[in-house]
Amino acid sequence: MERFRIERTAHGDRVYIPISGPELLRHPLYNKGLGFTLEERRQFGIDALLPAEYNDIETQAERQFR
Repeated sequence: MERFRIERTAHGDRVYIPISGPELLRHPLYNKGLGFTLEERRQFGIDALLPAEYNDIETQAERQFR
């Protein structure tokens, strides 16, 4: 199983995961779908693999329960 780690800083917590690119999108534990920000998409190498739209978790939850 893949391992992740959490780094706690004065500016907030950061989660580091061991995968990126298409593999990240195939992994249900790490895949946030449209919830990845533009910065996260560039960082993880998935910017061209998702639609340009960004939805925060609240918007995704609303769409799920309509």
